[in-house]
Amino acid sequence: MRCYTVLILVLISLLFAGCSKFKLPQVGNSGEPCFDNGTCKDGLLCVDGICIDPEKREGEDGEEIEDTDYFHNIDDAEYEDDNGFIPDDIKEYPDNENDDEEIEVDKETFSDEEWIPDDDIDEDILIDDDFTVDDEETGDEDSGDEFSCAAAVLGGGSGTSISPYLVSMPRHLDEVRCFPNAHFEQTADIDLIDYLPPTGWVPIGDLTEKFTGTYDGQGFIIRNLYINNPSKEYQGLFGYLQNSVIKNVRIENVEIHGGSMTGALAGFALKSTISKCSVEGGSGSIKGNNNVGGLIGYSYDGSEITRSHSLIDVEGNENVGGLVGMSYWSDISRSYSRGSVSGNKFIGGFAGYIMGNSTDKAYIENSFSRGTVTRKSGENPYVGSFAGIISFGEIHYSYSTSKVVYNGFDNPVDKGFVGGETEVNSFSANFFDIGETQQTEGIGAEGKTTPEMKSHTTYTGSGWDFEIWGMASMVNDGYPYLKN
Repeated sequence: MRCYTVLILVLISLLFAGCSKFKLPQVGNSGEPCFDNGTCKDGLLCVDGICIDPEKREGEDGEEIEDTDYFHNIDDAEYEDDNGFIPDDIKEYPDNENDDEEIEVDKETFSDEEWIPDDDIDEDILIDDDFTVDDEETGDEDSGDEFSCAAAVLGGGSGTSISPYLVSMPRHLDEVRCFPNAHFEQTADIDLIDYLPPTGWVPIGDLTEKFTGTYDGQGFIIRNLYINNPSKEYQGLFGYLQNSVIKNVRIENVEIHGGSMTGALAGFALKSTISKCSVEGGSGSIKGNNNVGGLIGYSYDGSEITRSHSLIDVEGNENVGGLVGMSYWSDISRSYSRGSVSGNKFIGGFAGYIMGNSTDKAYIENSFSRGTVTRKSGENPYVGSFAGIISFGEIHYSYSTSKVVYNGFDNPVDKGFVGGETEVNSFSANFFDIGETQQTEGIGAEGKTTPEMKSHTTYTGSGWDFEIWGMASMVNDGYPYLKN
């Protein structure tokens, strides 16, 4: 009997010991699984089944990344009030895939440095670091051939600034994506004709792996750039540039159909420098949704574009321009566009939307546009021969001859240069051709007759620098042209 009693006591003690180590699963707190209904405690967000703090996220090594690293989206705004164009309520979207959760941000405390302007795009400028792409999009396959970065050899060099990787054939150009932080030099013309439909070329750099290196085309040509991904953002030769330098790249014969942030050279450029790059030659066009430009779709946050041009036709919905669709807090100089531009909102022959902030203006100087600008539909008034709209910006020593057309409506007569403006802007020594644009007025510029536009004295009397500009009757139809 005593043995049975001892055995029972032993079993009871073991049972309590096991129970003391067993705990119900913890849920609802930061870093823990979400409740079964997909919610969390204390305002946390449920992302991929895990509760997270919307005010912070973690990098790959576990450090906290401040909310200032996020991109923001400004939702639909009312554009008219007593003071002109102002954005309405601003919404901030956390950097994750759960876009159903929105955090209201007070306009009074929202920093200008964190603000992406309202281009009436909705979610199209939202950046999501959880974006994933399949093998085809990342370049693991091209034109039906097996593609592996493990086998990438390029044409020589070691990828340093002293010994850059050499690019002389299509395969080498495709392998640039394998070394996104390296330096490259193109050493021969490249024909991408083998990158065929249905999708064609896969852009170098995306949300997952941004291109942060240097690419020097050395004046060699990249021909036959074909892309057909109308549902994909960040489309172009390069998809996403960040802190990169792209120079001396010439692109000929372009046919691109992308989503938002689409341009022949790059869909999106963040804090990057683009110099002596061009899109020209043959037939072709660029089509996209929002933020669509002949050279760059969206130039953002300190990017610089200089001595570059586009001759290609551009078509989109909102923020559509001959050279750049959206230029936010960026500088552009000694550049031009000559292709036709068409869209529905914020459309310009050179730039669709030019936006700075109260401390850092968007800046354009010594530039021109010469292609027809067409508003395809709707009644948005921000359409201009040179730019659709400007806010906290400056434009100097520039001109336009771009005709402005409204489909389905009488053509305007007051869109000779900039279609609309808000906030504090600065203009000097800008002109537009009254005859060619068919406009009698224009914000930020003085209208001149065609003979006056082709007269040297029109510009010398306004302080134009003819070390930068030239004029000859057989060059650029007699209008001022930019020297190299």
